[in-house]
Order: sequence, then C-alpha cells, then structure tokens
Amino acid sequence: MKLSQPGHVVFMAVSAMMVILSTSFSSVSAQTAAQNTAQGSITVDGKKTEFHHAYSYRNPEQGKDKAETILILSDKPLPPDAVIDKLDRLTARSKDNVQIFEVTFNDAKEIGMATFRLDGLSTGAFASSFKPVFETYSAKALKGRLTTAGEQKSFGNVYSMDVRFDAIATVPRAPDAVGKKAWDSAQGKVLAAYLRAVRAGDKTAIKRTVVPDAAQALESPDAERAMKAMKAFAVDPKNAEIEGLFIDGSTARAKVVEVVQGSKSFSSVKFRRVGDAWFVAP
Repeated sequence: MKLSQPGHVVFMAVSAMMVILSTSFSSVSAQTAAQNTAQGSITVDGKKTEFHHAYSYRNPEQGKDKAETILILSDKPLPPDAVIDKLDRLTARSKDNVQIFEVTFNDAKEIGMATFRLDGLSTGAFASSFKPVFETYSAKALKGRLTTAGEQKSFGNVYSMDVRFDAIATVPRAPDAVGKKAWDSAQGKVLAAYLRAVRAGDKTAIKRTVVPDAAQALESPDAERAMKAMKAFAVDPKNAEIEGLFIDGSTARAKVVEVVQGSKSFSSVKFRRVGDAWFVAP
C-alpha cells in the first residue's frame, strides 16, 4: 500500500495484490463539474486520444516555498480522490483504463514535470516540449491552452498535443481525524493490527482484520504471493502517522505517511464496515 519512489513499481505491486485478493470525499458541485472540461487531443504514434476533462490541484506537500499546481487531463471523469491522490489516479488508470496526462507548474507558471499515463505511452516528458498559455492561473483555477511545438519524440514514440482546459481547483475536505486521534479510532486500531499481522506474515491474524472477501481469497493458491506483495509494502505503524482519516458512512480512507531515512513514503488505505466492525479493504 505504500507509495514511494519509484512510484510505478509500488503501484504494480499494489495492483497485483488487489487483483489477487479480488476486492473491490467529497462530491463536486454541478458548477465545478461543468467547468472541469477539456477540448482537444494528444496523438501518439498516429493514435488520437480526446481529452474531455480537466482538473487542477494545489499540492501542499512540496512546502510553502515549493508549492506546485497540478493540471490533470483525462478522457473519462475522475473522482475527487483521484485528483488529489496519485495512487488513486493510478488505480483509475488500471481499473477503468482512464487515459491521463499530468503536468505540474511552479508559481512562475513554468512546467516542472509532465507525465503520460496513456495506452502506448507511460513515461515522463521534457518540459520544453510543451507550451502553456494561460487565461487564468491561480490556486483556485486554471484556464488556458497546452500545445506542443509540432511532433515530439519520447523514447521512440512520436506525439503531439493541442488541448484547451478550464479547471476549478479540487479542494481536499478536512479530515475527520489525524494523528493519535486517528490511530485511536476503530479504523486506526484495525489498521495497526493489520499492518502488524502483514509484517509478521501471520495469515490468521490478517484474515481477522480484512473484509470477508479478502479473507476468503487468502485461501486461494495465490495467497502466498499476495502476502509477499502485501508485506513488501506494508508500513511500520511504529514509524507512521495518519495524516488524515476520512469517513463516509460505511467506508473510510486513511492517508498514512512513514518517514524512512529522512524520506517520506505515502500510503492510501481503504476500510469498509461490515455489521458493527471495521475492516481493511485491500
């Protein structure tokens, strides 16, 4: 469940675990949904992908002096969680085959990073390949046009882009609990028990902490492989903090950060209530 560098390696392991186990914030207003639009396309090796949706997010994790604004273009709509969380975007890409292009800007409106998450092209790109022109640039909204200067090359692929976008910033909702309060919650307690069980390789204990369908899947022939994937990316609850616990009825999500050798590693953990008890939903 841990998201660290390199991110794609972590995601593949998490995706494999989710498939093996066979398990399965807030809503956007009508006005915002109407404005989160894109018109245009990217063509990769002759194949055109139309972008219909545009999203903006101000990333505070870079710090006050290094804050960045992220523009996300996609062919299908993304839920708010996927806009603000890279792991959820990767899940949407894998599960729903959403075609995604991401670009980050600093406060000087310069491109810091551009990333393709497309069929046939999943890599970074040189910032100099793109030309942004803004009508609106603020922490609340991005509107403008993003183009390439003709055809560009990336590791053997040839691509070109011309997209207009109008995006209202997605604002994360305030968490229901953070820190010790989150760990002391029903979700935090089951998460701690789950992580300890996974790190110990204790299948019986894991089954007590996960949703019933995931527990049943641990009896499959692929269970040992699933447990290895889970163990490899399970954070140590002794070194981790819950930066945000979000509860929505019978489901919940926790954002967990672990500091290892001075480097932060983020996890997104989901929960589901079954009866009166909460379980991890890997």
